[in-house]
Amino acid sequence: WIRPFLLAAPTSTLHAFLCRVCAMLGMGRLFVFLCTALAASAVAESLALAGEELHCIGGRAHVIRYSLEGPPAMDANLGQRVSDLKRVEVALEPAPTRSTECSPGVGGTPSADKQVCFGANQDATCTSAKADIPLPDNIQCKDCFVGASADLYAKVNYSYTKLYDVEVGMHDVYLRTAASADIAEAKAGTPISGSKLLDSNQTIVILDKLVGCPICLHMKIGVRVPAVLDYALHVDGQMEAVAGAEVDVHLGDQAIRWDYIKGWEKINNTTTVLVKPLLSASASGHATLNVDLATSLLVDVDDIIWFRTDAKPALQLKLSPSGSGSPIKKDGQMCIDGDADFTLSHEADLHWSLLVAHEFHHWGPTQDFSWSQKDALHKCEGSSDRDETELIV
Repeated sequence: WIRPFLLAAPTSTLHAFLCRVCAMLGMGRLFVFLCTALAASAVAESLALAGEELHCIGGRAHVIRYSLEGPPAMDANLGQRVSDLKRVEVALEPAPTRSTECSPGVGGTPSADKQVCFGANQDATCTSAKADIPLPDNIQCKDCFVGASADLYAKVNYSYTKLYDVEVGMHDVYLRTAASADIAEAKAGTPISGSKLLDSNQTIVILDKLVGCPICLHMKIGVRVPAVLDYALHVDGQMEAVAGAEVDVHLGDQAIRWDYIKGWEKINNTTTVLVKPLLSASASGHATLNVDLATSLLVDVDDIIWFRTDAKPALQLKLSPSGSGSPIKKDGQMCIDGDADFTLSHEADLHWSLLVAHEFHHWGPTQDFSWSQKDALHKCEGSSDRDETELIV
């Protein structure tokens, strides 16, 4: 803990400090001299380095630009945390023109034009489910997934005595979610409800490496995408159906920034929502299906800041032979109709601390987007594309 103090303080200050400590401990002047010489040697060894390094995230090229001031790492394999250095200015930013230099890595397939994909039960395309998810009462959750594609970035700028600014976020975020239930085995007249965690909430390590050696700053950035499916189903009559909806949301840039003058600043773009019904059915009964798929996308810059985006699409669906509020269809033709809601909120926490300085600040949670639409969904089995509803807001 004393090392940053030794590096930042003048030798005269070190001498006075060590004299007082040693006098309290009954130590002699020779010990003080040796300690002061050691501290001065440490200051003399302090380095200043600047440069950039390529880092691949799922085949997507990112560049780490850094300007560091501090001593050489005592262990080049372990590196140093930000709290060990006198000054740090570091940024992780997308570099799409260099993606051909990247090999397969975290989160997806190498491609110069694909963003990094995070999610729960998403396939390699980030647009579909990779597997069915079993639910109680013999119900299968088909097409149930969350896929978020984006380019991550982070920036930190501080000295030994002050945090100047920090920013973390995602460029051009697309959030795709879907949920549909196979209710062929559901018992008629028996309400069914429950919750299902689609993801274990484990951290996906995006960056864990040393940069700027021989100073060797240890940088670590992780992402978590917890997703919870809440459902309620009631079937009346014989029903063989797979019914639900998919929701595609373009969030644009989502980021948070803090600086020592202005404090918090939220960075975001216009949100666009598209909803589409999913239906495959043959029966003569009725059913209601309510689905909420609460999803979070949390980016954590180790020991400094985390930023979370919470999205919650909600669907209230009805299945019937004729379709609620629609023209009468031929016997046996099933229709799905429903309402849709979507809310978006954000939260951030700054927890930067050094020996002589610290910044602890919390922001949010703040809901900054809300959308609701009655009769947003309509589709009849076997109908043309004209009967499908896609709504953009």
